[in-house]
Amino acid sequence: MEINKGKPFFIYLPSNAPHSPIYVDEKYAKPYQHLKVKEIVNPEFYGMITNIDENFGKLEKLLKKKKLADNTTLIFMTDNGTSDGISKDG
Repeated sequence: MEINKGKPFFIYLPSNAPHSPIYVDEKYAKPYQHLKVKEIVNPEFYGMITNIDENFGKLEKLLKKKKLADNTTLIFMTDNGTSDGISKDG
């Protein structure tokens, strides 16, 4: 039995990602390593974004599996900023 099945609910899920501290599994940063220094400052920053994308997809999949997606408003927000995400010279 699921508690409160069929009743409205609210989830607020804050995250520091993609800001410091920049901790991310190497599998997420690895695709960006070749861009380090020349094009980007911190591959781990972009790895965090990739991790966010993956987990957001998991959340959407769960909502569909539980038949909640059609009656759910899902909002993703950021501060539109960067921290170590761009090259210092351009």
